[in-house]
Amino acid sequence: MVSDRRQGETNRVPRAAVVGGGVAGLATSILLAREGYAVTVWEKNSAVGGRAGTLRADGFRWDRGPSWYLMPDAFEHFYRLLGTSADRELDLVPLNDPAYRVYSGDHEPVDVVSGEDAAAELFESIEPGAGARLRKYLSEAAETYRLAVAKFLYTPVRDDAGSPGRERRAISRSLRMSSRAASLSSSESSPR
Repeated sequence: MVSDRRQGETNRVPRAAVVGGGVAGLATSILLAREGYAVTVWEKNSAVGGRAGTLRADGFRWDRGPSWYLMPDAFEHFYRLLGTSADRELDLVPLNDPAYRVYSGDHEPVDVVSGEDAAAELFESIEPGAGARLRKYLSEAAETYRLAVAKFLYTPVRDDAGSPGRERRAISRSLRMSSRAASLSSSESSPR
């Protein structure tokens, strides 16, 4: 975000530019506009929405996502800031199992189901030990998520003297470690 509000100027409407018109960019734009900013959104695609958008071609329409409703508390927080709720503003419909289907080369498709126990059982049936690795990954991801929400998501950015910098670095390290672990796991495993 870039703002051209100059110190001491009170008559000009502050302006802000937001790069990206996905869910986060649009939410940021709405909150800035609510604070009195004239907002310009820069989006590379022909329409805003990001993963919440649609693709139309040859008479067909595909939802670009979201496949999952990740971070529901972030949506609830955003809507509370606007004086409403996610329940009031969103018409969410749970997907029936399978949650999605994975296609891999010449192998039979794999239907991935909802729920940790069912997913771990499925992973284990494909590759011995994969169920335990999935559970470990989900446990680490839950801790990273908890830390991110508690220490990062709703915390204003501060200069290097503030402690949030240390916490952000710890989160960043944790995310890099998780990414490396996932990468190593997938390179060690063989396809079904």
